[in-house]
Amino acid sequence: MKQFLCIAAAVVLSVATANAQIKIGPEAGVMYTNLTQKIDGSKYNTDYKFGARFGAVVDIPLKGMFYIQPGLSFTANNGTKSSYRKYYSSGAGLPTSVDDQREYSVSYLQLPVYFMFKTGKEFDDHHFFAGVGPYLNVAVGGRFKQVYTTTLNGLDRPNYFDRTINLGDFRQEDDHRRVDVGVNAMLGFEFSNGLFFRGYYGIGFLNMAPGGGKDNFYRNMGGGLTVGFLIPTQPRQTWNWK
Repeated sequence: MKQFLCIAAAVVLSVATANAQIKIGPEAGVMYTNLTQKIDGSKYNTDYKFGARFGAVVDIPLKGMFYIQPGLSFTANNGTKSSYRKYYSSGAGLPTSVDDQREYSVSYLQLPVYFMFKTGKEFDDHHFFAGVGPYLNVAVGGRFKQVYTTTLNGLDRPNYFDRTINLGDFRQEDDHRRVDVGVNAMLGFEFSNGLFFRGYYGIGFLNMAPGGGKDNFYRNMGGGLTVGFLIPTQPRQTWNWK
């Protein structure tokens, strides 16, 4: 994580000192995320859920129509609703089942860094843009809910849990790991006045299951739509090709 932050900061600072026309601005939008799950060797059914993100970006020209765009966002309600049901017979031959219903709602601080290509002339034309780049997620809170029901001969015995999510790497105590890294790809449109819209999708690289392994594996994935507004940090310039 420290190496990721250092590399991103070095790139931003090196470009920023080259008298580039840097723009900054807010960005906000909605997300649609999932947390695929395999627990104790069993694959759970998972559903996407809606969330929201709020933050800011820094838009830095590199050369020609290439840009780098780091940002920092707070994302809320990441996660999934998951379920698993198993039927079997007890030692006495009685019909038995287990039903596990879970909901993960995780809040992150996210640091994405996009390497971008923009069409058109900056400040003069509306233009499309596309980009790809890594992100760092650090979980800062959330909620965990679970209804775990055992049924013996038609009699349900549910157990209910609804609490602040436990973040860490201890399988017996925690619900979700704290740090994830992954990659985002995006496509958008920017008006000449700085207003922009984008859609993106990302996949996490790390196993987010506490004490995880091949039989216990969570993976973040999902995308969203955002709107933002870029403000020049220097007086408006006339485009020229260099």
